Amino acid sequence: PFDPVRFAIDNPRRPAIEPGIAAGADLYRPLTDTVNLLGYTLYTVDVAGNQATGFDGLLGRADELESVRSLSYDREQELHASLEYLARETGGRALLNARGAEPFAATVADTRSYYWLGFVPDRQGDDRSHVIKVSVGEPGLEVRSRGDYFDYSPGRELSLAVESALLFGSPLGPQPLEVRVGAPEDRARGRMMLPLTLVVPVDAVAIHPEAGEYVARLELRVAAIDEHGDSSEVPVIPVTLKSSTAPAPGSTLTFTTELLMRRRAHEMVAVLYDPVSGALLSSALEVSPAPAST
Repeated sequence: PFDPVRFAIDNPRRPAIEPGIAAGADLYRPLTDTVNLLGYTLYTVDVAGNQATGFDGLLGRADELESVRSLSYDREQELHASLEYLARETGGRALLNARGAEPFAATVADTRSYYWLGFVPDRQGDDRSHVIKVSVGEPGLEVRSRGDYFDYSPGRELSLAVESALLFGSPLGPQPLEVRVGAPEDRARGRMMLPLTLVVPVDAVAIHPEAGEYVARLELRVAAIDEHGDSSEVPVIPVTLKSSTAPAPGSTLTFTTELLMRRRAHEMVAVLYDPVSGALLSSALEVSPAPAST
């Protein structure tokens, strides 16, 4: 496990974060992109004074104590930089230390001193950032605005909606999706393979003739969070349903796939999307690994 005290002692000039953990824009950019797209502004607040680390009373050699104090200072600077990034990217202000003593009053005073300029972007759904530039024609005036907005594609927006459905328990789509969960199979390094079988009503999706068969091309998205609160990216799994004859109304077609997951209990949301008709079918699942063999 990561030891922050030992890391500070061995790496006195390294940032006080565990190597491999996302930081900076990699961590906060998805948040600011969503905030900007929705038209919100963030005013971030920090209380006055340095943050305690839990090691302030540590007894030991002077060099170790100095390394821990350095770690505390680095964490304070990283916190301030994060709060300023969130505010700057969304057109707000970071209220740090003494400025955060009365955050509501400071926010009200700031929002009363500027005008809102709104626009409707020409949405392309290209999953790219688009720069916003605001200029003033009178000398002595100050302009502060968000720097860009991220134009989410329909597919990415749907993946975010699937994550939201998992976290907040709001189902997607009016029609349930039948998902049959097979017995998880153990894999190396604390992983398991989870078989899933989808039972899809043919009346719920668009099926069209293709090369002598009847085909539906769909997308499966699965969001999962384990018992420790860990989650992963939402995969987009192509689902192709085929029938040699025209499916009868009221019938179903099945599709089987497997997911490689951590060997832990999970809460999951599975969403099947039909890009042709726009139909959504969803299901909430709970999955537990088989008891370890003795």
